[in-house]
Amino acid sequence: MREIRTDIEIDAPPRVVWEVLTDLDAYAEWNPQTTNASGAVREGERVAITVDRQGRRSASMRPRVVEADPERRLEWVATVLHPRLFEARHSFELDALDGDRTRVHNRERLSGVLVRFLVDEDAVRAYEAMNRALAARVASLVAESRTA
Repeated sequence: MREIRTDIEIDAPPRVVWEVLTDLDAYAEWNPQTTNASGAVREGERVAITVDRQGRRSASMRPRVVEADPERRLEWVATVLHPRLFEARHSFELDALDGDRTRVHNRERLSGVLVRFLVDEDAVRAYEAMNRALAARVASLVAESRTA
């Protein structure tokens, strides 16, 4: 098993971060890893996500949302054919901090025999880039709400 663990503190309350994380239709606008995403973020539902694999063929998947606890935790699970071949559990955990700030824990647990062929060492950098893009998207929404 391999785990990618990244964190970022964002200058906005969990409510705003949650809005961005659950608006899958807008992922391609801000998330450098995602070229397309859609679906309803509700437990038990499948969503559609296409991931840009940085110069390699993109990967489309239909993960199942296994947890959607508003403003706290979002997790989905994707498999390729069978969990023993490849399973990816992606989660976002939101911790409310003082001063209307949020710490986001962005995790991916990968398992199965295909992990070594599908995941490379650039994955952590890609998740860190996603975190920075999430923070920028949230900041733009906060700025828009202040001028509205």
